[in-house]
Amino acid sequence: NITFYDHNVISWGDDSEAFRPATYRLLQQLWDAQNHTLSKEDVRQDVIEDEDATDDAIRNCVTRARKELENVKFPYVISSLPRKGYRLIATVTM
Repeated sequence: NITFYDHNVISWGDDSEAFRPATYRLLQQLWDAQNHTLSKEDVRQDVIEDEDATDDAIRNCVTRARKELENVKFPYVISSLPRKGYRLIATVTM
């Protein structure tokens, strides 16, 4: 189970991590959107919080978030769905 706390902290299992504000907002939006895909427009408005953010800015935000997740044992990855948006996908651990 994932829990979102103040100060950009997210906990899961026995782990927790403080993330950059944009990564925290992105993960929170993706978590809340589990039953649908988070569109680029959603990321533009709710994560970057800039109506004029370019597609490159959105891709950079997602790329930075993915790099942050690589450095922790977060149980999900951010998946891109071409022409649709982004989703959280559970990682498989053995």
